[in-house]
Amino acid sequence: SVLGNTISMPSTFERPLIAIILFLFFCLRISSAQTVTPDATAEAENGVRAGGVIIASSIPGYSGTGYVTNFTTSADKITVTMNVVTQGFYKLVIRYNSQDKTQDLFVNGRGPSAVVFPNTTTFSDVDAGKYLLNAGSNTFTIQSNWGWINIDKFSLYAVAKNVYTPTQNLINPNANPDAKKLYAFLLSKFTTKIISGQTNDWYDKIKPIAGKSPLLRAFDFQHYTQGYAYLWDSGINGFKFGAEDDGSVQKAIDWYTQTGGTGIVSFHWHWHSPTGGQVGTNTFYTASTTFDVTKAITPGTTENTNILTDIDAIAFQLKRLQTAGIPVLWRPLHEAGGAWFWWGAKGSAACKALYAILYDRLTNYHHLNNLIWVWSTPETDWYPGNSAVDIIGWDSYPGVYNYDPQKSAFDRLFQLTSGNKIIAM
Repeated sequence: SVLGNTISMPSTFERPLIAIILFLFFCLRISSAQTVTPDATAEAENGVRAGGVIIASSIPGYSGTGYVTNFTTSADKITVTMNVVTQGFYKLVIRYNSQDKTQDLFVNGRGPSAVVFPNTTTFSDVDAGKYLLNAGSNTFTIQSNWGWINIDKFSLYAVAKNVYTPTQNLINPNANPDAKKLYAFLLSKFTTKIISGQTNDWYDKIKPIAGKSPLLRAFDFQHYTQGYAYLWDSGINGFKFGAEDDGSVQKAIDWYTQTGGTGIVSFHWHWHSPTGGQVGTNTFYTASTTFDVTKAITPGTTENTNILTDIDAIAFQLKRLQTAGIPVLWRPLHEAGGAWFWWGAKGSAACKALYAILYDRLTNYHHLNNLIWVWSTPETDWYPGNSAVDIIGWDSYPGVYNYDPQKSAFDRLFQLTSGNKIIAM
C-alpha cells in the first residue's frame, strides 16, 4: 500500500485483491478559481490534536502562534472547524512544511482521501481539493499517513464548477477507427456515467456475486518479455528468466468477441527488468533490480537495446489485438512517481524519456494505431503533457471499505490537465 505509514507494495499476485482497476468517470465539476480573501481560516495550533501531535514554533515562516507537528503514527491527527455562510463548493488550502508526503484528509468525518504535499523547505500552500460544504460549521482532519509533516493553517475559498473541455481527438493522428470509436464512447459518458472494471484474475468472480459484469477488463503483459522471472523449468525444478505466453492476449481477444465488441480491453505492464534482478522475484520493483533506466534511454547502450527488444515483444502482442479489431486502453509505466518501479527510480526526466521512446517505437515504428494512451501518476513534474496522453488516471489505495470520493486526487488531475483530459481512477 502506498498510503500506509510504511511504504510497501503488494506482490503482483496480491495486487488484484487491493488494486481493483476501476475507470470511474466522475460527475463532480469544480473550478480551480480562487478568490483573494479566504472565506474562512483556522490556525492548526488552535485545533483539536490527537495522538502525539504537539505545537511547535522553531521553524520560521508560520502564521499565527505556531504550527503542529510530530505526525509519526496513524493515531496522529489535527482537526479544525471552519464556518461558511452558504452551502456550496469550496477549495481547501493547507499551509504546511514537509518533504514530499501523502496524508489522509477527512471532511466532516468522511474519508479518507489522499492529499499529496510536495516537498518544500518553507511554509507553503497546497490545494487539497474542492468539497461541497454545509452552511455553518465544517470539520477538517489531517491524519498521518506517510507522516513527518508540519501543518500550519487551513483556508477555504468559494469556487465555481469546473468547465471541462476534453480533447476530442486522440494523440496519435493515425489512430484507427476502432480506437476512435472507443474514445468517442468514453467522451460521451464522461461526467455522466461510471464505467466499472476489474482485473482479469478476478473478473469472472464478479457476475455470480453482483449479477452483472464490469464493462472494462484489464490484463497484464508482465509474462511476455525476457526478464520475466517466474518461467518454470522442470529440468532445474525451479524458476528461470524467460518470456512465456500466459494466454492473456488470446483471452482478451476471446472475451472481446464474446461481448460482441462492447467490452473495453485494457492492458498495463508490470515490466520485469530486462537484466539486473534475481529469478523468482518481482524485478519490476526498484528494490529488486539494478537495471538503470538512465542507461536504457541512452542510444547505443546494452540497456537501450534490451528495452527495445522488450518493447518489440509487446508490440507483437498488441498487433494481435489490432489485427482482431480491438482497441486497447494502454497504461504503461504506471505509478512512476512513486519510484518503487525501476522506470521511476531515477526521476521524472528519465521516465518521460522512456515514455517517449515507448510511444515512438509502438506508434511510428510498429504502426500500432489501436491504442488509447493512459498515464497514471499524478505528479506535475512527471506528466508527459496533454499532447502525449489521452486519459489521465489515478491509482487509488484508499483503504478497506473506503468508498468515499477521492476528491482531492480528482481535482489534482483536473488541474494537471487543465480540464482537457478524461479523468479516470
